[in-house]
Amino acid sequence: AYGHFRDFLEGLEERKLVYACAVKCNFGAGRPDEVRAAQNAPLPSRKGTFGRKPKRHPAPLYRVDEVIAELPEKTWKTITWREGSKGPMCRQFVAIRMHWGKGNQTSSLDDHRTKTSEEGWLIAERSVAKTNTDGETKYYFSNLPAKTSLKELATAVRSRWPIEQFYEDAKQLCGLGDFQG
Repeated sequence: AYGHFRDFLEGLEERKLVYACAVKCNFGAGRPDEVRAAQNAPLPSRKGTFGRKPKRHPAPLYRVDEVIAELPEKTWKTITWREGSKGPMCRQFVAIRMHWGKGNQTSSLDDHRTKTSEEGWLIAERSVAKTNTDGETKYYFSNLPAKTSLKELATAVRSRWPIEQFYEDAKQLCGLGDFQG
């Protein structure tokens, strides 16, 4: 869940690196139309002659689990991303364009604690079972281009497994600690 650390995501974006990071269900994401409206909104008028200069505020942020829950069931697609040792590896995926963000609507867009990313992909993954019996939905955020297909997004988020497996094997074989690598 490196994506949970928004400073990490900021660093990736500053370096112009392409990423797909797992995020937690309470990760904040903004809708593209609302983000554009907030960024292009005129400055609010000043009330009275004294006081602070008015500032624009960021678009509202939504929990990713709530955003995904609003999507119709028919938007979920079953994707097979590769052949495993026990057969095809497949799960259901859905992806929509969103912006990740940090801060809240009481902060201004100029506040260093407020950040709205460029538009990217909010991706969700769940089991193929019709009833989704395991109940687990995983969430990811990626800055892959808008033209990226759902199959390519699924492949990107599922490609971390070999890396994690290699790391676990290295810990076992070489005696690496949790934070060594």
